[in-house]
Amino acid sequence: MIALQNTPYFPQDPVEPKYFVGRDDIISALKSAFESAIKGRAANAAIYGERGMGKTSLLIKLRTLPPPGCFVVYCPLSSESNEKEFMDRLLQKIDLDYRESLPIHKSIIEKIKDFPEKVESFSLFELSLSIKKGEVDAYRAFLESLLKLRKRGFKGAYILIDEADLLTTETLALIRNGIQEIRSIYGFPVGIIAAGKQRLTKRLGGKWSPLARFFALMETELKPLNEKEAFEALTIPHVDWKKDAARHVFERSSGYPTVIQLYGAVCYLRRSSGVITKELVKKVDNEIKEELWQWFQNSWVDSPSDLEAKCIVAVAKHGTSATYSQVQKIFKKVPAPYLKRAAEKHILSQDERGVYTLPHRLIAEMFIEKYGKTS
Repeated sequence: MIALQNTPYFPQDPVEPKYFVGRDDIISALKSAFESAIKGRAANAAIYGERGMGKTSLLIKLRTLPPPGCFVVYCPLSSESNEKEFMDRLLQKIDLDYRESLPIHKSIIEKIKDFPEKVESFSLFELSLSIKKGEVDAYRAFLESLLKLRKRGFKGAYILIDEADLLTTETLALIRNGIQEIRSIYGFPVGIIAAGKQRLTKRLGGKWSPLARFFALMETELKPLNEKEAFEALTIPHVDWKKDAARHVFERSSGYPTVIQLYGAVCYLRRSSGVITKELVKKVDNEIKEELWQWFQNSWVDSPSDLEAKCIVAVAKHGTSATYSQVQKIFKKVPAPYLKRAAEKHILSQDERGVYTLPHRLIAEMFIEKYGKTS
């Protein structure tokens, strides 16, 4: 794998907020939502998109936007979380983000008269410990943590949840019930922004189900960047790119932010002059594909069997996605068990329409190169 450190690009990490580009509509809408919260009204949003679309980078950018008085906590998940596990994680993050955001909110908090504690002395440790001991349930802990923020002088709050697919339906219901109570009974405007690969409302039974409606006011799918945004992503770190070089990156990346960042990092490391040219970009095309392929392999639960590989090649021959019938025409056998196992191994994804998908066109090309001879 390529050592990608010491470049101004971020193929393996979220993009730093100052280098973030695009997503102007959703950023504008959510910035307005933050401002509305301190005036007494909060909203919810659900963001979804394929791997590599920059969901985490967007949430981290949003952390920098709230006005004084609107507390924002960023809560990333790494494994499936029930109510207790999620609440323990959230309380830890509220503690941490409170201290980090003090420079923004300190003037608001200090206006609370006769407050018995120092501004800096904020802790939810005892509440978190009570959950673990079974002395307090997750729902009560959720309410108490938010009310403690209100007591500190915050006018509103937002919870940004990354990898929301890992939340159980029961946990999502707890979040909805808690926020509805905190808004209506206690008059504290709190909103949720949940980001994940799945469309949250479809997972929760369609946009008319009570639970889905709670998240459906603003539901946004992150699409690939356009050519102008891709050029901006490459040049915003003050790196000089020829227009045709950036256009080649856009075409090969299909506008996927992660792939654009990978091209930027590799070209930056391989450059011999101050300007990145199309000739250089074309030279690293295969290097980019190999790097993406290694990342992709690392996400597999297991390698595909020969018959599974043939099914996946059939998908790859259609670009990145294919229906069951399209696979069957190439595979010539009943592909159902092999497609199912490929999905279980995290090599293919399958949506509710029965479409099987590889994560990127360059991965599809590599699959044909690696396994196409046996198909």
